[in-house]
Formats: sequence, structure tokens, C-alpha cells
Amino acid sequence: MEWGKSLAVVPSTDAESTDAEDVSAAGVHEGGSLTRRGVLAGAAAVAGIATLGPLSRAAAPHPALPRLAITDPRFAESSVFVAGIGSGVRHVQAGLDICRQWYDFLQPLTQQCRGAVTGLTTWIDFLVLRGCLGEAGLVCRYRGEHAPRTGDGMLVHTIFGDDALIAALIDAAHDWPRALGAALAAGRGPAGTAVASAVAAVRPPGHMRMVSWLFSPR
Repeated sequence: MEWGKSLAVVPSTDAESTDAEDVSAAGVHEGGSLTRRGVLAGAAAVAGIATLGPLSRAAAPHPALPRLAITDPRFAESSVFVAGIGSGVRHVQAGLDICRQWYDFLQPLTQQCRGAVTGLTTWIDFLVLRGCLGEAGLVCRYRGEHAPRTGDGMLVHTIFGDDALIAALIDAAHDWPRALGAALAAGRGPAGTAVASAVAAVRPPGHMRMVSWLFSPR
């Protein structure tokens, strides 16, 4: 296993840090402005937490396992991530205004799924969804950041959760999104409270910071 340069694994004291049935493209709204998103993102981030009532008499799925995945189609890694999660998980592609998508159809979809929600998105979409999912009574149990390193462009994985995930991502090399999706589908992401970072021996196809995450009910 080629780890590259690895940083120390340290306990996290920040609770917030631990904190494929497709939806058609017709359900993705792309008309929102970035300015409006910025305003709504701030509002969503400070919104209160609301408790959801029961949705049906059917048995609820395991709350730590993902039932809904949200990805960004601009990332080539998105489809691989969803493939790693496997069948039985609904998939939504994020549009230009994720906040509008939330109030249009993601909020009721989250209630219907009654389990964890996971994703591979941009940082700003993660921030917006953190506020929205918090309103729905879900808490961030895992977060990972995947970004090119300044200078040489090598991919850096930083995991807030189960530090054993970092080894799986490094071992998987270019196939890391599949390994990550499979791990989260198996409930491994929220298994720890450590912070770990390592440099992979691969270069991502793009230069955008990707964030993987998982929220589950309180």
C-alpha cells in the first residue's frame, strides 16, 4: 500500500466534524442564482432543528445506512461513488440551486427514505445541505474532503470519522469513490471520531474540492 505522506491521526473534539434508483433529470432545478444560494445558505445554516413525526407503520430501515445519495454530475467520480453504494439507494443529482431542490422535493424525499443521507458534492452544497438536513432532524456523522494538493495536484483525502477509511481510499487509488461508497453503504463511515489525512498516489481529473458526507437521524 502506497500511503504517500501521511499526517498524524488525532482524536476529534468537534462534534460537528463527526457530525440506485435514479431521480430523473427533470426533477433537477437549475434556475437558481448563486447570490440567492448564498443568502439561503446562511439562513439554512442557522435554522433551528425540527423533529419529524412518524411517516408510516412500516418498519424503518437501519438509521445509519444510506437510503438517499446526492451527487454532483460535474464530478466524474459521482457515478462511481453511487455504483459503490449499490442498489436500493435513491440517487439525486445536485443542480445549480441545491437549496431550491431541497424545498421543492428533497425534503419530502428525505422523510420518505427514513434513513441516512449521503453524498459527494461541492463544499458549498455540503454547507447548505447541512443546514437543511439539520432542520429535518439529521446529524452529520461522517465527513471527508478530497481535494488536489497545491503545487503538484496530488489528491489529498482527509477523513472526519472512521480513520480506517483512509487506508481503503489509498489502496483503491483511482477507484476510491467506489471504495468509499461501499464503505458508507456498510455503515463504516460514522464508526469513529478521529481525523486522518493522507496523500494518494493519484491526480483527480478536475481541480475542485469534493466533499463526501453522511447524515443520519438523531
